[in-house]
Amino acid sequence: MSRKAALVPSHFDAVAFDLDGVVTDTAGLHFHAWKKTFDVFFGERARRTGVAFAPFTLEDYRRYIDGRPREEAIRAFMAARGTNVAAGGEPDGPEVETVQGLARRKDGLFLEGIRSKGVDIYPSTVALIRRVRALGLKTAVVSASRNCQQILQTARLDHLFDVRIDGRDAATLGLPGKPAPDTFLAAARRLGTSPERTVVIEDAIAGVTAGRAGGFGLVIGIDRTGHGADLENAGADIVVADLNQIDLELEDGPTPRRVGAKPDVHRLDPFIAQQGTETRHPAAHARPDPWLFAHEGFDPALEGRRETLFAVGNGYFVTRGAAAEARADNLYYPGTYLAGGYNRLTTRIDGRSIEHEDLVNLPNWLPLTFRIDEGEWFDLHLVEILEYRLALDLRRGLYLRTLRIRDPHGRETSLAERRFVHMDAKHLAGQHVTITSENWSGRLTVRAMLDGDVANTGVPRYKAFESKHLRVCEAAAIAPCSMLLEVDTTQSQLRIAQAARMDIRIRGHDVAVDKRPIKEAARVGYDIVLDVRPGLSTEIEKIVALYTSRDRAIADPETAARTAIVRAESFDALLQTHESVWRIYGSAATSTCSRS
Repeated sequence: MSRKAALVPSHFDAVAFDLDGVVTDTAGLHFHAWKKTFDVFFGERARRTGVAFAPFTLEDYRRYIDGRPREEAIRAFMAARGTNVAAGGEPDGPEVETVQGLARRKDGLFLEGIRSKGVDIYPSTVALIRRVRALGLKTAVVSASRNCQQILQTARLDHLFDVRIDGRDAATLGLPGKPAPDTFLAAARRLGTSPERTVVIEDAIAGVTAGRAGGFGLVIGIDRTGHGADLENAGADIVVADLNQIDLELEDGPTPRRVGAKPDVHRLDPFIAQQGTETRHPAAHARPDPWLFAHEGFDPALEGRRETLFAVGNGYFVTRGAAAEARADNLYYPGTYLAGGYNRLTTRIDGRSIEHEDLVNLPNWLPLTFRIDEGEWFDLHLVEILEYRLALDLRRGLYLRTLRIRDPHGRETSLAERRFVHMDAKHLAGQHVTITSENWSGRLTVRAMLDGDVANTGVPRYKAFESKHLRVCEAAAIAPCSMLLEVDTTQSQLRIAQAARMDIRIRGHDVAVDKRPIKEAARVGYDIVLDVRPGLSTEIEKIVALYTSRDRAIADPETAARTAIVRAESFDALLQTHESVWRIYGSAATSTCSRS
């Protein structure tokens, strides 16, 4: 399998992407929906006939199901099992044992999975899509799924494709599914390109076969499950483990330039341009996304500036874009500030009393870190940084942080964080962190807290002044997995309460989770302990409410904050309402700028 591969954009006009396993990581949801469908069907048949029951396996999915339309997949698998099932008709419901009935049963289970677990994406694929579009290539998504549009909309990726050919289109147009090339050919026609000038990117054997049969100019196979040789045998020109192994060669001079010198160079987003400190992908000059503000790589000298630039807020309170695992030191300065949240202190300097007033740094609601087994808590200084990216999505008012690290024991871990301060429900904020074991098994401990041990120490010239503006009144862990921190300002007597609700999810697996409360003098939270294995992703969701004694129509800040986190929806649901209001403000700002 190739470690790195080149794609020359000037040789092509378009790229056609498969959906599941290439753009979105819904293969697990598909597999479990198919498994439940077939295991129930054959389990009931075994009880009726006495034939031994054989469960549906991942190999069955890969060989007979992956990449095919539902009805064709069912017929192929039933034939492999030597079982005849009637075709049925459109009226057949999910309880009917026909091809149509089983297809509806599977579809219902899959949609239920999307609603309950959401849609994961492959960031490297999304980055490549943005790259090629910025270089002028058209893009299409070609999927056997009838739910393609809903999946893309759920993942908010539908705007990245010029053409969509899915299972519904194939049925309407009478197109045979993969491994026949007809759906890819239809996408090329709609794009106005020839197969020879179109790239096909697939992870399924049936899809690679379709790309080769259609005479497409380049067929790239993605081997996420260890069947690279099968993809090559099916006709893939290139096989990679992930699309971050694809370099673009830009022919803008006498000799082509390969863009791939850095492990994170496959990102396209424009960075802050400051000579000598920031880099910019050459392709970003072509057509940068003006709404996405991003940095690649970790530079301690720039961390303070990045915390300022990547802050999120709503006019009621704002939180700096500090790393979730960070505490204030000479590198990091987490800070949350309330509009009008001032306090006065008196400092004795050279025998004189100097009174000064500050906008108070409130308790830090971000703390979330992890460790493996009994090792050190996550610290970027103690690990090798393989990838690191910060982004602020100005279309959505969303902070994004992704990274991959390798510890001294060779264990690789990836982390992805999303964060917002709600634009409509002004007292609420949300944090969602996904931690994935790349190549190790062991015990994962995630620590999430509210931290009242904070001070106003962010301005060097004020170091001599008193900086402790807060007095902790209460720090309490609330069952089953929530926490409360209440503080007062020392002079202005402003009471501030923060409450946080934690939710933990391990996608597609039943794993025992131990939740252990932690209470310190000024900090409170939980340790979440579980056993993980390679590929297992642990999702931690923290919903935070902030109230003060100046808020109107509340009994008191503590009661209001505790009530708010109980009533608050999930992170994704809150993000949707936040985005809808953010878009209204964004549209108004855009209109104002246009008139100006």
